[in-house]
Amino acid sequence: MNAAVTGATAVADADVRLPAASRFAVLGVTDDRDFCQCCGRQGLKRVVWIEDGESGAVRHFGTTCATAPAKGFGVAPAVKAAIARYEDAQRLFWTRVNTEYRRRGGRHVPDPARRGVFVPDDPALKDAVVAELRQTSGGLPRPAGLH
Repeated sequence: MNAAVTGATAVADADVRLPAASRFAVLGVTDDRDFCQCCGRQGLKRVVWIEDGESGAVRHFGTTCATAPAKGFGVAPAVKAAIARYEDAQRLFWTRVNTEYRRRGGRHVPDPARRGVFVPDDPALKDAVVAELRQTSGGLPRPAGLH
Protein backbone atom coordinates (compact mmCIF):
# COMPACT_ATOMS: atom_id res chain seq x y z
CA MET A 1 0.00 0.00 0.00
CA ASN A 2 0.96 3.62 -0.39
CA ALA A 3 3.10 4.63 2.59
CA ALA A 4 1.68 8.15 2.46
CA VAL A 5 -1.71 6.74 3.42
CA THR A 6 -0.29 5.34 6.65
CA GLY A 7 -0.01 8.77 8.27
CA ALA A 8 -3.67 9.63 7.80
CA THR A 9 -5.37 10.75 10.99
CA ALA A 10 -8.91 11.03 9.74
CA VAL A 11 -10.12 8.06 7.77
CA ALA A 12 -13.57 6.57 7.49
CA ASP A 13 -13.89 2.83 7.07
CA ALA A 14 -15.06 1.83 3.62
CA ASP A 15 -13.20 -1.21 2.29
CA VAL A 16 -15.88 -1.52 -0.38
CA ARG A 17 -15.38 -3.72 -3.43
CA LEU A 18 -17.15 -2.04 -6.28
CA PRO A 19 -19.89 -4.12 -7.94
CA ALA A 20 -19.54 -3.59 -11.71
CA ALA A 21 -15.83 -2.86 -11.55
CA SER A 22 -14.43 -5.31 -9.02
CA ARG A 23 -11.00 -4.24 -10.19
CA PHE A 24 -11.34 -1.09 -8.05
CA ALA A 25 -11.98 -0.73 -4.32
CA VAL A 26 -12.88 2.41 -2.39
CA LEU A 27 -10.56 2.26 0.63
CA GLY A 28 -11.89 5.31 2.38
CA VAL A 29 -11.87 9.07 2.68
CA THR A 30 -9.18 11.10 4.46
CA ASP A 31 -8.15 14.66 5.05
CA ASP A 32 -4.41 13.90 4.99
CA ARG A 33 -4.00 15.09 1.38
CA ASP A 34 -5.38 18.27 -0.14
CA PHE A 35 -4.95 17.63 -3.87
CA CYS A 36 -6.42 15.34 -6.52
CA GLN A 37 -4.10 12.97 -8.40
CA CYS A 38 -6.51 13.01 -11.34
CA CYS A 39 -7.04 16.70 -12.13
CA GLY A 40 -4.42 18.27 -9.85
CA ARG A 41 -6.89 20.49 -8.03
CA GLN A 42 -5.49 21.72 -4.70
CA GLY A 43 -6.99 22.93 -1.43
CA LEU A 44 -9.36 19.97 -1.09
CA LYS A 45 -10.94 19.29 2.32
CA ARG A 46 -10.92 15.53 1.75
CA VAL A 47 -9.86 12.93 -0.80
CA VAL A 48 -11.17 9.47 -1.73
CA TRP A 49 -8.59 6.65 -1.76
CA ILE A 50 -9.18 4.04 -4.50
CA GLU A 51 -7.12 0.88 -5.02
CA ASP A 52 -6.61 -0.72 -8.42
CA GLY A 53 -6.98 -4.46 -7.77
CA GLU A 54 -4.92 -5.41 -10.82
CA SER A 55 -1.85 -3.27 -10.24
CA GLY A 56 -2.21 -2.73 -6.49
CA ALA A 57 -1.78 1.02 -7.01
CA VAL A 58 -3.53 3.25 -4.48
CA ARG A 59 -4.39 6.77 -5.55
CA HIS A 60 -6.37 9.63 -4.07
CA PHE A 61 -8.94 11.72 -5.91
CA GLY A 62 -11.15 14.66 -5.10
CA THR A 63 -14.76 13.66 -4.53
CA THR A 64 -15.82 14.92 -7.97
CA CYS A 65 -13.12 13.01 -9.86
CA ALA A 66 -13.81 9.90 -7.77
CA THR A 67 -17.52 9.86 -8.60
CA ALA A 68 -17.70 11.25 -12.14
CA PRO A 69 -15.95 8.38 -13.95
CA ALA A 70 -17.33 5.96 -11.39
CA LYS A 71 -20.90 6.56 -12.52
CA GLY A 72 -20.25 4.49 -15.62
CA PHE A 73 -19.02 1.60 -13.47
CA GLY A 74 -21.74 1.85 -10.83
CA VAL A 75 -19.32 2.87 -8.07
CA ALA A 76 -20.78 6.29 -7.21
CA PRO A 77 -22.89 4.81 -4.36
CA ALA A 78 -19.77 3.26 -2.78
CA VAL A 79 -17.91 6.57 -2.97
CA LYS A 80 -20.87 8.47 -1.53
CA ALA A 81 -21.20 5.91 1.29
CA ALA A 82 -17.49 6.26 2.14
CA ILE A 83 -17.84 10.06 2.23
CA ALA A 84 -20.90 9.80 4.49
CA ARG A 85 -19.02 7.47 6.88
CA TYR A 86 -16.10 9.90 6.95
CA GLU A 87 -18.39 12.83 7.77
CA ASP A 88 -20.16 10.81 10.50
CA ALA A 89 -16.82 9.83 12.04
CA GLN A 90 -15.67 13.47 11.97
CA ARG A 91 -18.89 14.64 13.67
CA LEU A 92 -18.59 11.95 16.35
CA PHE A 93 -14.91 12.74 17.00
CA TRP A 94 -15.52 16.49 17.39
CA THR A 95 -18.57 15.86 19.58
CA ARG A 96 -16.34 13.77 21.85
CA VAL A 97 -13.67 16.50 21.83
CA ASN A 98 -16.14 19.23 22.78
CA THR A 99 -17.79 17.08 25.45
CA GLU A 100 -14.43 16.26 27.06
CA TYR A 101 -13.29 19.89 26.75
CA ARG A 102 -16.40 21.08 28.62
CA ARG A 103 -16.04 18.27 31.18
CA ARG A 104 -12.56 19.58 31.99
CA GLY A 105 -13.91 23.08 32.55
CA GLY A 106 -13.39 24.52 29.09
CA ARG A 107 -15.99 26.79 27.58
CA HIS A 108 -16.65 28.41 24.25
CA VAL A 109 -16.91 32.18 23.84
CA PRO A 110 -18.06 34.32 20.90
CA ASP A 111 -15.32 35.16 18.42
CA PRO A 112 -15.22 38.96 18.23
CA ALA A 113 -14.02 38.87 14.62
CA ARG A 114 -16.67 36.49 13.27
CA ARG A 115 -20.34 36.87 14.01
CA GLY A 116 -22.08 33.68 15.16
CA VAL A 117 -18.81 31.79 15.61
CA PHE A 118 -17.71 30.41 18.98
CA VAL A 119 -14.11 29.59 19.83
CA PRO A 120 -12.49 27.83 22.80
CA ASP A 121 -11.79 30.10 25.75
CA ASP A 122 -8.70 27.96 26.51
CA PRO A 123 -7.15 26.86 23.16
CA ALA A 124 -4.30 25.02 24.91
CA LEU A 125 -6.78 22.82 26.80
CA LYS A 126 -8.73 22.15 23.60
CA ASP A 127 -5.53 21.21 21.74
CA ALA A 128 -4.57 18.86 24.58
CA VAL A 129 -7.99 17.19 24.47
CA VAL A 130 -7.77 16.77 20.68
CA ALA A 131 -4.28 15.25 20.91
CA GLU A 132 -5.31 12.93 23.73
CA LEU A 133 -8.44 11.68 21.98
CA ARG A 134 -6.57 11.15 18.71
CA GLN A 135 -3.96 9.13 20.56
CA THR A 136 -6.31 7.07 22.74
CA SER A 137 -8.75 6.33 19.94
CA GLY A 138 -6.04 5.94 17.32
CA GLY A 139 -7.55 8.87 15.43
CA LEU A 140 -10.63 8.11 13.41
CA PRO A 141 -11.45 4.62 12.10
CA ARG A 142 -9.16 3.43 9.31
CA PRO A 143 -10.15 1.43 6.25
CA ALA A 144 -8.88 -2.14 6.31
CA GLY A 145 -6.80 -1.58 3.14
CA LEU A 146 -4.89 1.41 4.56
CA HIS A 147 -2.23 -0.11 6.81
